[in-house]
Amino acid sequence: MSSDLFERNLGRLVRQAALPVDSQRTLRARAEFLRAAESNPTGRSRGLAIAAAALLVCALVYGAMRSEFPAGTRPVPFSKEAQERPPSSTAVRMTGGNEFLTGVLETAKGADSVGRLRFEGHSPLPEGTVFHALLVPAANRLVKGRLEENPLSTFPNPTRLEGGGFTVEWDAPPPGIARVVFRAPDEAQEIPVLNQFRIRESDREWAFVAFLWDDGLLSRLEPQLAELTQLSAEARDLVARAEASCTTVELFKAREKGLIAEARRMEARANGFSTTGLFPAAALQIALTAGDLAVSMSLFTWREGKFDGPSSYYTDHKRGKTFRGDLFEFDALRRYLEEAVVVAGREFDLWIANDLRRSGLRPLLIDAVDRSAKRPGVAEFAERLKSGTPDEALLGEIRQIAK
Repeated sequence: MSSDLFERNLGRLVRQAALPVDSQRTLRARAEFLRAAESNPTGRSRGLAIAAAALLVCALVYGAMRSEFPAGTRPVPFSKEAQERPPSSTAVRMTGGNEFLTGVLETAKGADSVGRLRFEGHSPLPEGTVFHALLVPAANRLVKGRLEENPLSTFPNPTRLEGGGFTVEWDAPPPGIARVVFRAPDEAQEIPVLNQFRIRESDREWAFVAFLWDDGLLSRLEPQLAELTQLSAEARDLVARAEASCTTVELFKAREKGLIAEARRMEARANGFSTTGLFPAAALQIALTAGDLAVSMSLFTWREGKFDGPSSYYTDHKRGKTFRGDLFEFDALRRYLEEAVVVAGREFDLWIANDLRRSGLRPLLIDAVDRSAKRPGVAEFAERLKSGTPDEALLGEIRQIAK
């Protein structure tokens, strides 16, 4: 083969190698390279042969990668350790169940850091039994002067018994006590399964009580309680400034817009605390009080130059009422905000009592009580909480705010 012909072949080989490859083109390129190599070129031609060989290898690797990954994607290096490593999980303290249904509840975080709850159940009931699973978290709410657990609405999650077991998952709710309820109603079962049941439908309901927090919560109680107490103080200061501004119509009108905006910001802060914090009932009371102030200020009236509270067509031109049904008075708002601090203290007490149910009396729990022992709502129960016996009578006293 002449030098010019050989170089033309190599040039064509290089051009082909630079294109996306398929199996036929790969075979042709390999054959042509071998034919060219048999001529044993020297000098500049040998250098071109080596370069062509390198380009061919690169093209083959590039083509193989392109053939396996769709456009717009990139290959991810395989890590056996990463593939086999399960997401971190923590067992949740739980009570309930019976011989027909037992289980383990775990919290887990996947790669997306979204918290999940996973229940692994076991049952001797017939294979194929369909369970309706419900996770029912609860949050404290102040109802007629008493702290009550308010169950949050949920939807049933169906799951089927296979090999004596099943799993079901939910998004993890905020820390607190939750009920995990399972039902196996007749209408959810196939006829062959239904015919195998030996227990009545009314007995096919199981409830578990899950304590959805760990020891780290105890260290967060005191800082959040202090923050909520400060928020209540700021709200009381806002009420005082709003009241002082009502000395004359002109003074209030000059400050109205700024006061309403500040009340709305405080309402939003308290609502956020109620949703994500550890003292939802107290935070909600602050939010409702701030919201009441914001709405009422837009309806303030004066009679013969004297402040007469909020009134409008919607209140039949009579003085408006607060969210608690009291006639609007600045003193009433202050009373609600002072009460919110006591409610927060009682919510603290309930956390301690429930943690005693979860893990018993231990030094870090005693330390948590001692750090807040002088706060309103806590002081009268601190010693009894540290005794480690949260009986129903104590819980009833804690929940009762108004006498």
